[in-house]
Amino acid sequence: LDDVDAANMHMEIGRRIYRERLETRDRDADMEQRRAFQKLIYVSNLVFGDASTFLLPWKRLFGVTDSQIDIAMRENAKILYASQLKSIGRGLDIGTLIEVRRAQLAYKLSDEIAAEMFKEHAKKLVQENISSALDIVKSRTKAANSPTQVIEDVKSILAFNSLLITLSKHPDQDRFIRGLGPISLGGESDHDRRADDLKLLYRAYATEVLSDGHLDDEKLAPLNQLRNIFGLGKREAESIMSDVKAQVYRKRLAKSFNSELAAAPSKAAFLQNICEELQFDPELASKMHEDIYRQKLQQFVADGELNKDEVEALMAFQVRLCIPQETVDAVHSEICGKLFEKVVVEAISSVDGYDTNRRQAVKKAAQGLNLKNESVMAIFSKVVRKLFLNYIQRAKAAGNRIETAKELKKMISFNTVVVSELLADIKGEPTTAEPQTSDATSEPEVSESEGDDEYEWEQLETLRKTRPDKELREKLAKSSQKEITLKDDIPLRDRAELYETYLVFCVTGETTNVSFGTAISTKKDNSEYLMLKQLGDILGLTRKEAQNVHIKMAEKAFVQQAEVILADGKLTEAKADQLAKIQKQVGLPTEYA
Repeated sequence: LDDVDAANMHMEIGRRIYRERLETRDRDADMEQRRAFQKLIYVSNLVFGDASTFLLPWKRLFGVTDSQIDIAMRENAKILYASQLKSIGRGLDIGTLIEVRRAQLAYKLSDEIAAEMFKEHAKKLVQENISSALDIVKSRTKAANSPTQVIEDVKSILAFNSLLITLSKHPDQDRFIRGLGPISLGGESDHDRRADDLKLLYRAYATEVLSDGHLDDEKLAPLNQLRNIFGLGKREAESIMSDVKAQVYRKRLAKSFNSELAAAPSKAAFLQNICEELQFDPELASKMHEDIYRQKLQQFVADGELNKDEVEALMAFQVRLCIPQETVDAVHSEICGKLFEKVVVEAISSVDGYDTNRRQAVKKAAQGLNLKNESVMAIFSKVVRKLFLNYIQRAKAAGNRIETAKELKKMISFNTVVVSELLADIKGEPTTAEPQTSDATSEPEVSESEGDDEYEWEQLETLRKTRPDKELREKLAKSSQKEITLKDDIPLRDRAELYETYLVFCVTGETTNVSFGTAISTKKDNSEYLMLKQLGDILGLTRKEAQNVHIKMAEKAFVQQAEVILADGKLTEAKADQLAKIQKQVGLPTEYA
């Protein structure tokens, strides 16, 4: 047959398929006839080649457009080419690559589509290894029995990828199948969903590579290659590598802690060498050392104290891991400080009061947790000041001056009965002192100028009563601490107002029952003014600041009475004598009056 007769036979077959398609009413049968017609177009165009444009009148006889012809050619060529790709495995035989390339040309498949199809085929081969490895990793039984199989699957992926890269640079690569080159699963539609699985495999391989504690360029190359294959971001991979390095570093520390590290003349050099071999960030290593020390300390203080052996063990950790002293102090303050704070809070808040058991618990915590004195005092001060502020808050919220003063009196009593004794126990001092050396009765030294100023105002009765005589000091034997104050917690103006409120209460007098089972009489005697002095200490008022409150009150009292006496605006001799008596009563110097 010549080409024309042969072409007519192709057209006749096309008419039959077209007629059958028109006659069928079944959707599936229609699709089958459509595919058969596309195959006919594809085979016919392959048979007649360039002559098909005038020998095969698809458009005139069947209304088929050029784009439909292109689709028929492309889709059928892809089907045939896909069957050829199945012959390509991970070995990438050069002869097979050449044969598949020839088939592609014979099938009239474009290089772009052929390259894309091969890349998808290569990804499927990689995903088979990934699925196999993940099945093992996610199965506890398989993971325990076949850890090396996971690594073998990953190595197979790397070997396949390396071979693709090598062949893409081969001198005869023009004769090879299109699409050779590195694989990347990034950008796949399901990549985000599978990202966690890919990270899991990357971590498994990184752990295997770093198992000997060394990392060099030879090991980094496949790790970077695997990161690109899995489509992981640089930060994601670095985060995984950092975690793996940390695990390996910790294992090396544990292995060498009582042997090589203990015997090393320079602990810092030994640790630095491990970091360099592993390319591990020294700052992260230092942070790990601190975490290890922290964990050991938490373990040792679980029973509430540190014994001699535990202190020596902690010292060994500090020396061998080169932990700075300030870091150790900070860790102790944080961990032991919380335990000590808990003991103090329980001792202060106990409904049974500060009894012998609580006292022993506080002493044990203060001495047994190996805390520095500054830390102990800072923690204790924090707890006490918080409670003081609670008293102050309730005092300010009280309905009247009397109730405010009662709350302040509770705080003063709390300071004397609980805080002072607790502080003495913490410092290892006796809870009571001789009157002449008591904190409650001893007065700080003052400068000459301050002494002259105080002497000038000594005739103020309310101020004089805050300086108890020997008889009153002996009567009030309990000491009152002055170290913990609210000086930095409350503004001076508010502290002065609270002091003034209690001063007025001392002048007017009141009787009440205070907390801690103590009944305090607030008659107008010097004992009440001594509590005023203790309030000034708690509020952190200096002698000068407290004195100013007394002066202010005396001036106010004198002015109020003077305004009444001089209401008519006339100063007679009798009124002058009356004002002099008032001046003497309130204790104002003549020039001030």
